[in-house]
Amino acid sequence: MFKPLITIAVLLFLSTPLLAGWTEGVAAYKRGDFTLAALEFKEFVDQNPDNANGHFMLGLSLGELNRMEDSL
Repeated sequence: MFKPLITIAVLLFLSTPLLAGWTEGVAAYKRGDFTLAALEFKEFVDQNPDNANGHFMLGLSLGELNRMEDSL
């Protein structure tokens, strides 16, 4: 009975670093703080280079800052 709960707890604990920057980036983007959003998504992309969503959100944030070359 406790084994599934322990497994879930361990998986959540291990996945937390993978989300570093994502939640903060989304919150900053929603507030319109695109500079902070770009920094957070850059951190996320550095830690998760194969995550397309991170690259997409980084590109959107950079586009909002009129950094078109970087956003592409």
